[in-house]
Parts: sequence; C-alpha cells; structure tokens
Amino acid sequence: MEKNKNHKILLIVMKMITFSIFFLAIVVWVGILAIIQNAIYELPLIFSLIFADIAICCMMLLWWRWIIFEKCDFQAYEKYVLSFLKRKRYKENVNFHKSLLFISLVLRKYDESRQEIDELRRLDSRLTPAQRLEVQLHIIDYMICVNETASLNTELENAKNILQKLSGKNDRIKLIYQGSLKLRQYLIEERWEDVLKLLKIISKNNMTTFEQVNTAYYRGKCCYNLGRYEEAFHEFKFVTKYGGNTMYVTWANDLMEKIPEKNLYESKSPEQSIKVKHRINKITITLAISCLLLILSIGINHYCSHGNSIEEAYSRRYFCAQDELTIIYQKEIDNYELVILYDEGNAQNMAYCLLEETDSVYKIIESFRLDWDLEKNQIHPLRIELTEREKEFYRKNKTNGEIWLVFTDFYQKNSIFYQEDMTYVGICSFPIAENIVVNGNPVNFEEVIYIDETAFCIWSVKNVNLKSSIHVDYLVE
Repeated sequence: MEKNKNHKILLIVMKMITFSIFFLAIVVWVGILAIIQNAIYELPLIFSLIFADIAICCMMLLWWRWIIFEKCDFQAYEKYVLSFLKRKRYKENVNFHKSLLFISLVLRKYDESRQEIDELRRLDSRLTPAQRLEVQLHIIDYMICVNETASLNTELENAKNILQKLSGKNDRIKLIYQGSLKLRQYLIEERWEDVLKLLKIISKNNMTTFEQVNTAYYRGKCCYNLGRYEEAFHEFKFVTKYGGNTMYVTWANDLMEKIPEKNLYESKSPEQSIKVKHRINKITITLAISCLLLILSIGINHYCSHGNSIEEAYSRRYFCAQDELTIIYQKEIDNYELVILYDEGNAQNMAYCLLEETDSVYKIIESFRLDWDLEKNQIHPLRIELTEREKEFYRKNKTNGEIWLVFTDFYQKNSIFYQEDMTYVGICSFPIAENIVVNGNPVNFEEVIYIDETAFCIWSVKNVNLKSSIHVDYLVE
C-alpha cells in the first residue's frame, strides 16, 4: 500500500504560501521605492512579480483545499495540524484546536474530540463569537456521535443563544448557521422527512466533494430509516467511493450491510458520480484577475524594453521623446550593443545601456543613468566662494565617484563585461582629471565632447577585474 505523503505536501504548500506573502511584502516595498525614486520604468517588472506571486499563492491555497476537501484526506490534514500544535508558539492557537476538533470528529476519534472540546472551553475567552458558534456545533456533533442525549437540548439552546448574539455577519451567513442548527435538531428528533427537505434547501450547487459526501450520507440515512432502500443504497455507494478516509465511509458501509437484498440495486440504476462544479470563490476570482494582470504586465514590460531602434527601446523604457536622444558612444560586443546616451529632456542626462539585437529588434538588458543636470555641475555646491585648490579637490572626487558608479552599477551587473582584454568606456563631467587608476589600471581620456557648451570627457580603461572590489584612485606623482 502506497504511503500517504499528503501531509508533507500540505506543509510544503503552507511554507510556499508563507514565503509568497513575505516575498509580496518585499516586492511591494521595492515598488514604493521605485515610485519615490522616480524609477517608473521598473514598475511593469515589479507588477509582473506581484501578480505572479499572488497567482502562485492562490494556486497553493487551491491545492491545499483540494487535498482536504476534494480528496477527503483528513488523515493528512490531522498530521498537518498536529505538526503545528507540537510547536510552542501554536500550542494555544484556537484556530488549530478548532480544526483538530473538526478533524477528530470526521475521523471518528472521539477521545481526541473530547480533549479538544475541553481545551477549547479553556480557551473560550480567545474565541470570536463566530468561532464560539462553530465550536458549539462541533460539540453537538460529538454528543450525537457518542450518543450523549441527556444534555443535547441544552447545548442546542446554547448554540441558538450564541447565534442570536452574533453580530457583524450578513444575513446569508446567519441563515447558513440557522440551517445547520435546524438540521442537527431534526437529526436528534429523528425527523427524517424534515431532514430530507432541509438538505434539499441548504444544498449548494458548488459544494466541495466533502460537502457532497456529507449530504449524501445523511440523505442515505434518512432514506434507510424511511424504508427507501434503493435510494439509500446509491447514496451510500457514492459516499464509499468518494468519502476518502472520513467517518462517513465506515457509517455508510455499516448501513449498506443492513439493507435487505442490496445486490438487486447494484444494476438497477446508474452509479452516482461527483457533481463537479467550477467553484467560483474569492480565491479563484483572485487567481483569475492576477493571471490576467500578470499577462498584461508581462506585455507592458516587453513593450517597454524592446524597440526597432536603440532610441525607440530607450524612449519606451524611460518614457521620453526619441528626438531628444543623442548617442554619444556605441560599441558592438558579440551580439550586444554597448551604448552611452544623452537625454537632453531629462535631468538624468547620461545613460549607459546594454542592448541585445535580434532580427533588428533591440532589447535593453541592462541600463544605468547618472543624474547629470548640467546646472548641478557648477562648482558652487554650498553657494560659497571656493579657492582653486578646493575646486580641484571637488572635481577630482566627483570624477572618481562617477567612474566608480559606472563600474559598480553598470559593468559589474552583467557577465557580458566579464571578458579578458575588455575595454571599459565611460563619460565624466570634468575633463581635467589625470593620473586616475581603476584597480591599478590607468584611465585614458580619449576625447572631449561638448554638450550645451559644457565639456565632457570620454574615458577608457582596460583589464579591470570585475570580480574584485572596485577602487578608483589618483596616482601621486
């Protein structure tokens, strides 16, 4: 016999749900930072991650529910709950104790049910009114199962009193609770015809397999007690086929054995099957919406990172006008293009981009922008008059910082640049620096260019080990 490992799957599923919630919080925070930093181009990718995470979380929840309420594997559910209750921080968790009481009843473990009833009564102050009502209903079920009839009516009255005090629930939820109470009262009073009528009223079109099994068992029991053995037989057959490891299978088999001439009913009418319905609940609605938004986000992200030209790809990514872009430097590296752009319409003027070209379509692989508002390049950051020596010091430090940022925030981010004899190129805002080294390799200044009458230098340096920390220094002569 194959060992049941569904309880391990339930634990893995719950861990994935916990991780997805944690990951969602991180991605949302990254999205908020992107908005604060005006990095709007990152939002399509961030939204894709958010909707993918929500979709995965919903699928995990549906899988969790499928094992328990579609396969009716309550033994796996029991092991899952017990694994939490063994941990110190969950020992007095009322939700887990309430679940274990329900599971113990479904598995006919009445000693365990009694223990959980006592534990929940001890923790009564922690229960919400709705939880208190659910526990009271389970207590009534327990008393029916063990035939404790002496105080059943008292417990029913307690449940009715709790229901009357229930607030914050809509009328539909209250009607469901009222139907559950009435059903138990009819079962206690053995009013089988009334039970059948009530089951017909309260049965839903989108019931889970477990709910269908539960309903089929009580319909079968009513038919059996009314002498309608053929109907009872087929209801019980349904229960034994789909009831998993629940108590209803054992009860249905016991009553089937008592049905006279049951063999005659085997071929008289077709066997019942699960009434499969696409259960549209909050989880499935959230999953559908998340999948739709995920597809939309992926489409937007694709659009914002591709173009028929370098300028078009960049303008889509950063929402700028193509005619305001100027390519200052361009170099082919294998199937990629290294490009340095100037955007005269944006305060973050200089941009380093790595693009992949496929069939004349350009895709941005990596990009980095420096905030080079030309007005900020004036040597009066503190609005005070500086000496020539202080200006020199400021220029040197600014140039060093710019070169260091280009290496750490662009070149080190992509393995394409991790090549031997690679020449790294960049732009610095002050064309006066000399004797600069990057990890001991000299920086060469190739060309001075002018943008809006401001001079900039194109620099280059070879053989920098990107796997090590980047150090930009001045050589002292």
